[in-house]
Amino acid sequence: MSNPSASLPVGVAIDTVLRDVTYTNALPEWLSPKLVDYSAQRAAVEKKIDAYANGGSPAKPFEVSIPRKTPGSKTAKWLQLSVTDQMVLQACAGSLASKIDAKFDRKHVFSYRYNADRNSLQLTEDQCAAWEAFKAETKRQATSSGHILLLDLEQAYVGVNQANFLQYLTQFSNSQVEIGILKKLLSAFAPSGTGIPLINNSMFFLGNAYFSQADAIVARHTTDFVRFGDDYSIAGKSGPALEKLYKDINQDFQQDGRFHLNELKSNIFAAEQYCVSLEGKGARDQSDAYGHVPQDVDPKVLTTTLGDTIKNPDKLLNDGIGRFQLSSLRRLRDLSPNWAHDSIGQDLVVTPDVLRASIRLLKTYAPSADQIWRSVWLIYLMKGIDDTAIHEKALQKDFRDAVAGIQSAGTAPQVVRLWARFRAGAGSSQLFAKLSDASYEDAGKLCCGG
Repeated sequence: MSNPSASLPVGVAIDTVLRDVTYTNALPEWLSPKLVDYSAQRAAVEKKIDAYANGGSPAKPFEVSIPRKTPGSKTAKWLQLSVTDQMVLQACAGSLASKIDAKFDRKHVFSYRYNADRNSLQLTEDQCAAWEAFKAETKRQATSSGHILLLDLEQAYVGVNQANFLQYLTQFSNSQVEIGILKKLLSAFAPSGTGIPLINNSMFFLGNAYFSQADAIVARHTTDFVRFGDDYSIAGKSGPALEKLYKDINQDFQQDGRFHLNELKSNIFAAEQYCVSLEGKGARDQSDAYGHVPQDVDPKVLTTTLGDTIKNPDKLLNDGIGRFQLSSLRRLRDLSPNWAHDSIGQDLVVTPDVLRASIRLLKTYAPSADQIWRSVWLIYLMKGIDDTAIHEKALQKDFRDAVAGIQSAGTAPQVVRLWARFRAGAGSSQLFAKLSDASYEDAGKLCCGG
């Protein structure tokens, strides 16, 4: 095909990335333009697609480590693609989406469901609402059955064989252009041939669809299950019955070889015990729950949860709670005419304990290459606080010095220094065009001065 991009929904992909998917990235973008030259951006994305389809290779994206939401786990490597590559990825996902949805098991799977509302530019249904629906269905099943078996796919994304993943997706493509582009992206982003890289909802949507192959294994043994992401809840009448069910399912997973169960996270609960733990009233850790900070959130609620995270970063400043808070904060700020003095900042400025904790954490994190994400998270939050409104002069000085000191600090990673120099502004469509095809770090230099 001489013009492969013609078969992909490029225009919709541009809008979907700018209005939705961008907020699920690991890091905030340098510029959220109010106006975009769509014809120029479409031409840039189409040129990139055609280049990849004809042998070109994507540039290596920026990598950032984020602490995992599961206590005691290692950090997870996330990729921050250029804006243009995000749109390329979304064009592929969007082209496959409706066909994936036609075969999607909405009765049993609650995560990353396709948003079929064509009046909306949101790729998937709201994940926070989906998590609440998952919890409600789990409690219903637990109450009616008496017991719940919890299963977890071990290293669900990073352990995926890319060839199997791409082969699964071929059934949803007429032209196979999407599959070829996705293969190019995966080869560049995870060249080992193993693993679906952690990027944003475009990739999570595709990965979640692939996990239907694991659902089919579970369904051989029971239909009383629900899944959210890589977590299964399976209802049963008794503990011994569920123990046998676990052994049978695990044996099938081992024979299949594509997926593996995390034995350390496999547990059986009595219904009452589990229902209490779902509400955070029991021993089960809730730092992995997706429902704390919905995308459409009351700023007052977000302010409170941000304060909780700053006071307890080891538990909450991670790829679960912290990432969703960053997403919510970005959405609110992009809707604000002047987010440098937004309502979140106005509320935080009168909480000196939170400000002091932010300063202390930033001084701890900023010099470390392993803490880039947490440093950017804090700086992005602090940039929305009007320091002239801090009443305590000593605290005001500490607040200013904490950010200003990073700008010239040779010990801080460059991306952290760039964010310290960042100034909020609408930006022009011409600047956005320059930033779109640049790497994350290079885009920061163009936006903030390198």
